[in-house]
Amino acid sequence: MVGLLIKDIRLLLGQKRFFIVVVLLSVVFVISGQNPMFVVSYSTTLCAFFTISTISYDEFDHGFSFLFTLPISRRGYVLEKYLYGLLVGGVAWFVTTLLGAAYNCVTSTPVAMSEWLGAAVATLLVLGGFLCVMLPVQLKYGAEKGRVALFVVMIVIFGVFAFVMKIDGLAPMLQEKLQWISEIEAPVAFLIGALIFATVVTVSIVVSIRIVEKKQF
Repeated sequence: MVGLLIKDIRLLLGQKRFFIVVVLLSVVFVISGQNPMFVVSYSTTLCAFFTISTISYDEFDHGFSFLFTLPISRRGYVLEKYLYGLLVGGVAWFVTTLLGAAYNCVTSTPVAMSEWLGAAVATLLVLGGFLCVMLPVQLKYGAEKGRVALFVVMIVIFGVFAFVMKIDGLAPMLQEKLQWISEIEAPVAFLIGALIFATVVTVSIVVSIRIVEKKQF
């Protein structure tokens, strides 16, 4: 797994132009008056896409057939992709969150620390959820079909959400039913969220491992 991680990090270091584009776009967003938290989520999501690019590199020109002749297990390959995605996205999230907080302090932007930390944690959870959906789809369908499948999945999710929200009286009813969430103490809410997140990640990893173990290369 360490060897795979080093390989993917070296691929990442070769994408200097992409990093320059991300930095320039982030500066443009800040100058144009965008919320710094938008820059955090934007940069984190873009950097998470590097995980997809490494799978595409591995798949190119029957690369998997060669890769698995090395002392690398399919389970280890899957675990490395999740670790790599969280590492790259997590570093981008950490750096941009610190820079955003510094920007708020320098410009004296009235932002409550609890709100800023809450939004930052939510962005990190979105990163994890994004990887949990993206990686199984990519491993199942490959580079080209995976993009289409992922697009279809996102359209279906947003379509179901939009349909549910249009049902008369459903949105107020859901808000009333979920009102108890706001009454939960912060430590308890954090524990519940961590357990749900860990469950989703575990299920996604198990599904990805089964996909790769059954796949013929």
